[in-house]
Amino acid sequence: MICCNQKNPKLRLDRKPPKWFTDEQLRYMLESVRPFVKDFVLVLVLVHTGLRAGELRALKWQAIDLVNRKIMIEVSKSHRFRVIPINDALFEHLSDLRHASKPNQDYVLEGRATGQPYSDFYHVLKRELKRLGMSGYVHALRHTFASRLVQRGVSIYEVKELLGHASVQTTQIYSHLQNNHLRQAVNVLNVV
Repeated sequence: MICCNQKNPKLRLDRKPPKWFTDEQLRYMLESVRPFVKDFVLVLVLVHTGLRAGELRALKWQAIDLVNRKIMIEVSKSHRFRVIPINDALFEHLSDLRHASKPNQDYVLEGRATGQPYSDFYHVLKRELKRLGMSGYVHALRHTFASRLVQRGVSIYEVKELLGHASVQTTQIYSHLQNNHLRQAVNVLNVV
């Protein structure tokens, strides 16, 4: 049994909340990003799916079902298969990107070397954010996806599944964003 003065190595109280972009920052970013479609789609895909950069890098067109509006992630950090629904905003841009892609293009974001995935996400995004007077990194777009869902009342368990986390404990870093929802939840007891 752990008492209040004992240390629990599994309990991480010093963990800082993740860096994420507000709706205003995201709107500014999407309106201002250079018209280079890969940069725009990179931001859009990550913000609307919560994919890890490596998952996006490895994403092939065969894993995207535009008819049923879903993305199948077969290989992830947690080694778990997951399906991510495609919302309306992302559907429009993925459809446009698919029509603009080469007929034999395997990867959604293909680099200059045909048949190889586009992989310079980190530098391109960092450079673009700096140009816009912002700071951040690729993984912050994944945090933005999760944070926006939690702020809009999506359960932490649903966010866990969408992110592909093996444990809900990993997803708990977003729970601080639920304070208003928690306040509303206890207010239902105000009847007495």
